[in-house]
Amino acid sequence: MKKYLLFCLWVLFSKPLWADDLNFAVSKITEELKTDAYAVIRHDELIFEVKSVGKSVEKVRYAITILDKEGDDYAHLVVPYDKFNKVVNLKGRIYNSLGEEVRKLKKSDISDISLVSGVTIMSDSRAKVVEVSLGQYPFTVEYEYEVASEQSLFYPQFRPLPSSKVATQGGIFKVITPDKIPLRFKSYNLELEPEIFSLEGKNTYTWKIGEMPVFKSEPYAPGLSEVLPTIITGPKDFQMEGFQGNMSDWLSFGQWINQLNQGRGELPKHIIKEVNELVTDLPDLESKVRAVYEYMQNQTRYVSIQLGIGGFQPFEASFVAEKGYGDCKALSNYTQALLKAVGISSNQVLIWGGANRPIRTDFPSSQFNHMILSVPSPNDTIWLECTSQTNPFGYQGYFTGDRDALMITDEGGKIVHTTVYPLEANTQFRRAEVYISNTGDASASIRTDFSGLQYENVDWYLNQSMELQKKELYEDLEINNATIESFKHSQEKNRIPKARQDLKLKIRKLASLSGKRLFITPNLMNQSGKAPRAIKDRKYEVLINTGFYDADTISFHFPEGFQPEYLPKAKEFISDFGHYRAEILIEGKEMTYIRTLKMFKGRHPKEKYTELRSFLKDVYKADKLKLVLVEKKRENATTNSDGGEKI
Repeated sequence: MKKYLLFCLWVLFSKPLWADDLNFAVSKITEELKTDAYAVIRHDELIFEVKSVGKSVEKVRYAITILDKEGDDYAHLVVPYDKFNKVVNLKGRIYNSLGEEVRKLKKSDISDISLVSGVTIMSDSRAKVVEVSLGQYPFTVEYEYEVASEQSLFYPQFRPLPSSKVATQGGIFKVITPDKIPLRFKSYNLELEPEIFSLEGKNTYTWKIGEMPVFKSEPYAPGLSEVLPTIITGPKDFQMEGFQGNMSDWLSFGQWINQLNQGRGELPKHIIKEVNELVTDLPDLESKVRAVYEYMQNQTRYVSIQLGIGGFQPFEASFVAEKGYGDCKALSNYTQALLKAVGISSNQVLIWGGANRPIRTDFPSSQFNHMILSVPSPNDTIWLECTSQTNPFGYQGYFTGDRDALMITDEGGKIVHTTVYPLEANTQFRRAEVYISNTGDASASIRTDFSGLQYENVDWYLNQSMELQKKELYEDLEINNATIESFKHSQEKNRIPKARQDLKLKIRKLASLSGKRLFITPNLMNQSGKAPRAIKDRKYEVLINTGFYDADTISFHFPEGFQPEYLPKAKEFISDFGHYRAEILIEGKEMTYIRTLKMFKGRHPKEKYTELRSFLKDVYKADKLKLVLVEKKRENATTNSDGGEKI
């Protein structure tokens, strides 16, 4: 009887938790789940079984109902695989709105594509891809597949809601692992503990997810990776292609990276001689690091080669020296070797590059897609992006700035935070001279200086042909009916980089003519967008990712016989989120519009959203200010109804 009971329990906790008679009729979806949804997940089951330290099997059964055309992309399936991961038993079915099977997936529906990008010349990364649509809405697509893995660096994550336009009827996430291979797990934005069952040397962890309506995104909220419910898992000990490691803490994970790097920093003697000659007469650490960095930029180019363990292990420095190319790991390793050759120590840094997706520092694991280099200095840290031939020395910007990362030291891994660019560094200062004719046409000379993160507003132009620059300028110009007569871009490639843009424009009908009056909007090129929508019962804190400082000074020269009908009163708004001021000064036939806006980086309680919205509404309204030029002689100034002066 005891053996029979154990067998029943084993069957209960090990068999698939789906039923073959799942009903995919759309009528079974509640109105609450359909509200604001493009698609509804009908069933989501992931079973991950660890066979040994280096072997596992992931089984997936997933069904989703597409409610309308906007949800078509959610019917598609992409299953990546490579040398370490093999996709088997991929099947699928399509159902109509009644839940009736229309057809099964055919082999011809499944594409097998390379995941090689434009800068990748060799990679074993591929994917099974399915793109289906019934053509009639709603419809349901169901997939089943397995992934057999021979690595244990990556354990699965389970995210019940993949985006902001999908609801779910529920799901099951199960992990089965031997006693000798303990499971690490953590839930985020989800108050749910697993059911744990142990039998005959195996532990089964089961999370059961109930219905979840559409996640409603909110303006100025943290990114989806911070707010969507997620369960992440990982091992303590792992291996990849014979390299054993431990990720119970960041120190240990960094020690595994050190294993991969051993013996890969040797340089040819002639390269060592060249870089030492390069820095001989330079006075300080920073100038030497700059010289080595720019030497590397001039001698190499970024090319991605991702084969097997090479997706994590850099090529030898001697390979990069000979071939002149490498990926982020190889180029960082090469630059580190160059610096070492001139007596300067540095550290490789694993990081998430791109849109700032915070790593989960409380759960050591491989959460990175990029590598950079750091050089300690007496005053601060110098960060080096080694994959770009044009990046200013020491500049990180939006790609790798202001985020946690893993520095690899001799002892192991250490969490660090990259450069935070303060408001005062992220400036856009514009000075313009505008000459208006009595028909409303105008000519303008405009100079704009960018620095810090706002350097990236214009850095694209700096390495493009004049033809492409001009085309992009026309697309970016906020002035209607403008013709570019000439333009020029220049830059200073410092740790806080600067760029300058000079424009000469002819503008047709800048001011609209009505009788004896010309109507003009003084804010020529920097009008703010509409304030974000009102939100009832906001859920998330208010986040302003970046602080910046804009200042526009635009001098308008009136046509003969015209002058402002009245002088608007200065507008000033001060809040915890920013400081705005706009004013107009008159001197003879010249009117000067001065606008400044400072936005402050920071996180605020959700209750402050109404205050932020009010501030942004005030700014938007002030930026739309129109001025009236009238053809008459100057009269004595009187007070206008809005508090301004009538001329």
